[in-house]
Amino acid sequence: MKMKKTKLSGITTIVLLTFALAIGSAHAAPTLSASPSNSNIFYAVGQDFNVSAPVTLQLFNGTENVFNFTETILTNETGAFDAIVIAPTNLAGTYNLTATTYTASGSQNATAQVSITLPDFTGPQGPQGPKGEKGDTGPQGPKGEPGSEEGPAGLIPGEISFNAVYAGVAISVFLSIAAIVVALYKKR
Repeated sequence: MKMKKTKLSGITTIVLLTFALAIGSAHAAPTLSASPSNSNIFYAVGQDFNVSAPVTLQLFNGTENVFNFTETILTNETGAFDAIVIAPTNLAGTYNLTATTYTASGSQNATAQVSITLPDFTGPQGPQGPKGEKGDTGPQGPKGEPGSEEGPAGLIPGEISFNAVYAGVAISVFLSIAAIVVALYKKR
C-alpha cells in the first residue's frame, strides 16, 4: 500500500507546531518533601522546579513568613534539588516549608510546600547560678544639668564666717593650755 503525500497549508503547519511545542514543554507541578518531618534539621528534596535556578526556602505560619533559610541551593539540569537545612530551635510548632524558584526576570515561576513540625527544645528552667564577682568601676558619667534651686549665699570677700571665729578661739585656748602645762612641767 502506497501512502499519499499530503501537503499541509501554512496555518495547519503553525497550529501543529504550536501544539507540539506545548506538549513538549508541558511541565509537571513542582514537588517538595522534607524528612524527618519532626526535626529542626531535615533533608529537603524538590523536583520539577526551574532548571539551574536558585531556590528560596522559607517557613510560613499561615501566610506569615517566620524564617528565611540562608543556605545556597541551586536546582540541577532537571529542576531538582536536595539540601540539608537547619531551622532555629526557638520556632517550635507546625509550619509550611515553601520552596520557590524564580525566572531570570525575577518573577516567581515554580513553588511547592510541605508541612513540617519543629520540636520544642526548651526544657525546665535551671537553678539560679552563684553570684558573680564585683565588676570594674564604670567610667565617670557626664556632667549633670545645673540644679533649679539656688544654693546658700557664700561669704562676701573679706568677711569672716562665724565658724572661723570659733575655730580661732579654740586654737587660742588650746595653745594657752599647752603653754601652761609646759610651764608647770618645767617647774618640777
